Amino acid sequence: MGILARGLVAAACATLLAGAAQGQAFFSNLVVNTCTTLNCATPIQGESRIWSVNEFYGAVLGNVDIAQRPFTMIVNTGGDEECMRIDIRFQSTNLSATLISQEGRKVWYSNDRSPTDQRPLIIAALPAGHYELQINQEREPYKNAYFKLFQARYHVGNDPNCRLADLTNPVDLAAVR
Repeated sequence: MGILARGLVAAACATLLAGAAQGQAFFSNLVVNTCTTLNCATPIQGESRIWSVNEFYGAVLGNVDIAQRPFTMIVNTGGDEECMRIDIRFQSTNLSATLISQEGRKVWYSNDRSPTDQRPLIIAALPAGHYELQINQEREPYKNAYFKLFQARYHVGNDPNCRLADLTNPVDLAAVR
């Protein structure tokens, strides 16, 4: 390996470690699922629970001693006819999910999926790109919160995972100004 290649590898490792230290993760899900039962995408066998294809266990830190710190990760899509399903299956306190477009212009937000179910659910038709996902506590008093996140890519219109009628509408921040 040449000096330039070693330098690029070292820089990439430093970037990943810096992101991890800030509570950020980058996740590249390369599979667009075609299955047709609810949340049917399954993790790849043999990988760790935290870095499996679709399921994540995370924490939002916040207590009297420290300010609230959201769980942040980068997710991606690879095509224009794709749908991202972000489903909080378990939460230890009321959480919200926010998906931010790579240019920071559009935001998808979910706090409660229904008046009786406070778990966030975002179903978004997205162009190819990288998106920042933030999981936050919805209300004070802040405390350490834990959750189980299911994230998968489907084709737009996949029933029941990404029906057109269920899509989360984005807020266009440029139009709000």
